[in-house]
Amino acid sequence: MTLDPVIALRRTINILPSEKVIFNLIMAISNNREEAINLINENLNEEKIIQSINLAKAKAEAETMYLGIKSKDIETYQKMLKYLIYQNPLKLLMYKEKIPKYAPTSELWKYGISGDLPILMVKIKDINDIEVVKEAIQAYEYFKVKNIKIDLVILNEEKKNYEN
Repeated sequence: MTLDPVIALRRTINILPSEKVIFNLIMAISNNREEAINLINENLNEEKIIQSINLAKAKAEAETMYLGIKSKDIETYQKMLKYLIYQNPLKLLMYKEKIPKYAPTSELWKYGISGDLPILMVKIKDINDIEVVKEAIQAYEYFKVKNIKIDLVILNEEKKNYEN
């Protein structure tokens, strides 16, 4: 999966200044070339393209309704994803300074976290931080629906007392 796709086309398309054209870019991913070409050929019909676009819109709307999220939430999740997937400059800075709180990945194994997936960690100090936890769980659910695998870690640093 990539968030910034780059496509190299081997075709030159000349469009005159007053000319109107409809340009459909069909991409297919497959394990072999023949299957990819068959997928493209199946979707060359303009009606099929419009149907696919409408189906994708309906699916996205159903997902956002199911999750109870808004477009501004999705924007936030996409920004979060950038820091989860790509190298986070803050994380590199922490490793360079050798802050003692950061241990090797093998230290996570005892908590059932492999360290193979990006980790979204939320640290809470008291019950007032519960909204942040709810937002992190909602982001986790969004990523799960999009088949983006991450580990969600909630670090509870709340002081222990009898009422808790």
